[in-house]
Amino acid sequence: MNINNNKNENPVPLVEMGPIFVLLDVLTRLTLKNQYIEEGGIVIPKSGESFADVDPIALLKVRNWMGEHGELFDTQGYARLGEETVDSWCKFLLINLDQFNDFLSRYSVAEKIFLRGAFFEVINDQEVQDELRQLSNKIKSSRNQSKQHLLNFFALSEMVREQMFNNTYSAQAFNGLEKMELRQDFFSALGPVGLFWNGEPNKLISSDEIEKLMSECDVSQEEFTKFYILNAQERCVMYNYCQLF
Repeated sequence: MNINNNKNENPVPLVEMGPIFVLLDVLTRLTLKNQYIEEGGIVIPKSGESFADVDPIALLKVRNWMGEHGELFDTQGYARLGEETVDSWCKFLLINLDQFNDFLSRYSVAEKIFLRGAFFEVINDQEVQDELRQLSNKIKSSRNQSKQHLLNFFALSEMVREQMFNNTYSAQAFNGLEKMELRQDFFSALGPVGLFWNGEPNKLISSDEIEKLMSECDVSQEEFTKFYILNAQERCVMYNYCQLF
């Protein structure tokens, strides 16, 4: 894979770089996982742990290859993971592969680190989000179809949190205000549209209930697994991206 083509005349604007930073973090974790497996490790991370938690040596190696957040990803990174893997994740995260390669070749490591910090500072500014929403409301998006698979996950997350709430409180009697306050607190703990949920069955929702909701939202097991490779922050970044652009 040649990532040193001529630079694109229209680089991705800072506020639209979120999916790229998510992708680089995912590729870093996948590289770490592959390294761990190649080394023949037998300690499997517990739920909520990463391979970094059980294999700090592999983590150091991957940081040397990829950087803290993938800022060193290059042609060797492609070779380790395979172009097909990178291309698949680009499509899943709505990233144009040419734009991704342009990002890799256009900016130095220091610039990528700076841009990542600047993105999270800017995109978390409420005024910036409001302005972007106003702009996006004026322009009919041509991307709705391409991002439908992600929209399905946001619908699924909302349905999962509703199911978990009902499983927790349906047998109890509350007046309207009490139930509204309970819902607000319950939903707040699960993040925007329930995106803090990690995709696993728990005492509030069973695997059968999850599979039923997946079917209703047209979510395949393959994409479900992929979506929950993302961590909560990354899922929220993709949610904001789909809301704004």
